[in-house]
Amino acid sequence: MNQNNTDFRKDSDIIFLAVVIAGLYIISLDNFLLFHSLVELFSIVVAVAFFLIVWNRRNIIENNYILAAGIGYLFIASIDLLHTFAYKGMGIFPGYDTNLPTQLWIAARYLESLILVVSFFLMGKKVKASNVTTTYLIITTILIVSIFGGYFPDSYIEGAGLTSFKIYSEYLIASILLVALTLLHQKRSNFLPNVYKYLALAIVFTIIGELAFTFYISVYGFSNLVGHFFKLISFYLIYKAVIVTSLDKPYEMLFGELNQERKKYTDLFRAMKNGVAVFEPVDNGEDFLIKDINPAVEKIEGVKKEDVIGKKVTLTFPNSRETGFLDNLRKVWNTGDPIHTEPIHYCDSEREGWRENDIYKLANGDVVAVYEDVTEKKNTQRQQAQLTKELQTVNQILRHDISNDLSAISMSVDIFRNKRDDKYLDMIKRAVKKSISRINEMGMFEKTLDFEKKLKPFQLSKVFEKLRGKYDLKISIEGDATVMADEVIYSIFENLIENSIKHGKADIVDIKVQEKEDDVEVRVSDNGTGIPDSIKKKVFDEGFSTGKGGMGLYIVKTTMNRYGSIQVEDNDPHGACFVLRFKKYPGKENVKSE
Repeated sequence: MNQNNTDFRKDSDIIFLAVVIAGLYIISLDNFLLFHSLVELFSIVVAVAFFLIVWNRRNIIENNYILAAGIGYLFIASIDLLHTFAYKGMGIFPGYDTNLPTQLWIAARYLESLILVVSFFLMGKKVKASNVTTTYLIITTILIVSIFGGYFPDSYIEGAGLTSFKIYSEYLIASILLVALTLLHQKRSNFLPNVYKYLALAIVFTIIGELAFTFYISVYGFSNLVGHFFKLISFYLIYKAVIVTSLDKPYEMLFGELNQERKKYTDLFRAMKNGVAVFEPVDNGEDFLIKDINPAVEKIEGVKKEDVIGKKVTLTFPNSRETGFLDNLRKVWNTGDPIHTEPIHYCDSEREGWRENDIYKLANGDVVAVYEDVTEKKNTQRQQAQLTKELQTVNQILRHDISNDLSAISMSVDIFRNKRDDKYLDMIKRAVKKSISRINEMGMFEKTLDFEKKLKPFQLSKVFEKLRGKYDLKISIEGDATVMADEVIYSIFENLIENSIKHGKADIVDIKVQEKEDDVEVRVSDNGTGIPDSIKKKVFDEGFSTGKGGMGLYIVKTTMNRYGSIQVEDNDPHGACFVLRFKKYPGKENVKSE
């Protein structure tokens, strides 16, 4: 519908302009003086209207180009009015010939072209309308006095036609207008699209008109007629650019530069990685409406802008009271003082994470929250704290175990020197082997602490193939699936099987894989002695608590915390069963495990 209205409006404008030009052409055939007066008066009315719009809003206009050009067109209109009165046949200035209106024409066009250029250099600067007006008044007065005082170069000589000064001036004016057109194109972002288009076309038609005025011999000639038609079209386009737009979109046109600044801030608002949300208080600050959000909020919170705008905070974020966020909004709204909050944990049925907020009050009473999603940072901090704790524990145990082993070796060496009994050599060998095992476990444990390491797909059947033949017991495998893990996955099943052999005295291990809806379940069962209920809850840190069990199951637990989860239960009829849950590989095809 809007497009149809726009097209209809364009067609109507073209038809109207064509009808006016046709009517004026008919008038020119019978009375050229009347034709000339009508064209000039139209341009004068448009110029004065341009001035009046700008002058009455001079204190609020942000676009200095519109301000300077609008004031300038009053003085252009004043010289054009003198040109109209002085035209041959009007009889208002007796004693002057055709040279006078031609001089006034050239003066007006010089003034117009220079104003269209100079106004660009005032953009972005502090400009007083009174100073601009005074400057134009002085220049216009000098031009008029020089023309009527006989100081201005001759532009038309009766019987000879246009002078070289007049012709070259038209070319120079056209060149200046080309500069104005170039500057307009470079600064087009400071204007509404329609304003830019109409002003650009107005300058183009003015240039064509100036070139047409270089050819006429008689002031009533065809070239003069064509030149005035181009001037008519040019001022009609100025009328469309300034007067029509100022009525349709007054603030957008007058505040062009301000709108550009707003656009910059809007672009910044949309491009920010931090979330920005604008809230409007309701119910005397008891709640707040979500007035606006940027794309970062949509991404962080998993919402769509159109779904939350106009809704209360407590409906969109139901736990905002419990976290204290709503109280902070209310406090800033009441006091006007900004608040910075340390990371707070937010969790509801749809979202969970840590948010660090800076909350401000705007001049219009709205409250803005600029916040950062620090969930990943908090998780990293927790992981680092856990890592530090685990490393301290492991270091303590490792020092304790290896110290005991070295003491045993030292004692066995001393006894062997006295008794020369080979059994003490065996004791030394076992102690060395135990220490080496501890060191190897430490190397494997180090791999489990690489929180930054990305998981990749592993096909479990490929992992299990490496277990066959490695242990002196029967291993049965049922099912297959692809899970997300890393190279430490092999040590998980090795440690579980070794635990079944060493502590459970098992000779059979059954591995069953079942793909669930959300994950993959792997059950590793044995026929050993099982695990007493008294230590089931602490079996994964049993080695640390007793100093006898090693780090095997602790490595399994730490690794599975990254992959998914693990728990232990009784096997039927006897033995232990470890239940592992892995993250499922999202792809459908099987992959080749490394």
